[in-house]
Amino acid sequence: FALTVGRLWDEVKQATLLDRVAAKLDLPFLAAGALQAPHGAEVSLRHLQTLGGISSAQLDGLLAAKPIFVSAASFEPFGLAVLEAAAVGCPLVLADTPSFRELGDGAALFVPVASEPAYVEAITALAGDPARRERFGRQAQDRARRYTPEHTAGAMMALYDQVQLQRVAA
Repeated sequence: FALTVGRLWDEVKQATLLDRVAAKLDLPFLAAGALQAPHGAEVSLRHLQTLGGISSAQLDGLLAAKPIFVSAASFEPFGLAVLEAAAVGCPLVLADTPSFRELGDGAALFVPVASEPAYVEAITALAGDPARRERFGRQAQDRARRYTPEHTAGAMMALYDQVQLQRVAA
């Protein structure tokens, strides 16, 4: 199955585009997240299997099945949901944006932000090729390790050491 997660009501998440994509797929496409914004904006989806807001445990259970994780967000400052999916080995299909490139370059299939046919093609290709899906999942998991607290702390310590050496040398 395919899975997307986020504020589905938020236009930048492009849930309506993914809804049209879901209509063209021969596999379930689940969507977890709120359909209505706190200020009242709402999205109506007919083809995505909407789950509404789910608990962390429910999300962990879905991700453990290693679905094809899809994000069509046209803007994402970081992409925590993408990182969570990558960390457990989900193959990724992502909008080709700078923040998603930073998170998944070399470990995801990237598609043009608003290209419905490209999403259908990428998801279908991964769904039909278990070996490729597994390979992309492993690559995503390897890439996600760059963002663990331990890795970040190590990188910061190396930076501090470098600055300290430069101060001593000056």
